[in-house]
Amino acid sequence: MSCFVMYENRIASLANEIIDRNKGSLLVGEQGETYDRERLADAMLAMNLDAFRQRYGIRALLVEDLNSIDLDKRNWKPLVALSEIQFFKSLRCFLYQCGEGDVDEKPLYKTLDAIRGLLAPFINQDSPEYDEAEWG
Repeated sequence: MSCFVMYENRIASLANEIIDRNKGSLLVGEQGETYDRERLADAMLAMNLDAFRQRYGIRALLVEDLNSIDLDKRNWKPLVALSEIQFFKSLRCFLYQCGEGDVDEKPLYKTLDAIRGLLAPFINQDSPEYDEAEWG
C-alpha cells in the first residue's frame, strides 16, 4: 500500500461538497462535533498528513513541501464543483490515502467512510465515466 498527500484544492472541493450535501455543516462522532467547510478541510488535511507520516515515518520529514504546510494559514478554495462520480471517486481516494496507522479509527474518518458507503450503491464503478474520473 502507498500513501500520498492530496492536493489542497481537491480536499477543499471534497469538503465543500460534503458540507453542501449536509445542509451547511457536518456532525462527527458520538459527541456530535460540528464542522463547517473550513474546519472540515483543515481536519481532512491534518488527517491526510497524519496518515502520510504514520506510513513513511521519519522519511516523511524529508518531504520539504510537508514541512512548510501551516494549517493555520490555509486559504481553502474549491477547484470546481465535483460531479457525483468524481465526488465519490475522490472520497474513495482520500479515504485510501488516510488508511494508514490508526487514522481509520478516528471519528472523522469513520464519518467520511459512512458517507462513501451511502453513495456506493448509486455509483456504477464499472462505467466509463467512473474510469475517466480522477483518482485524487
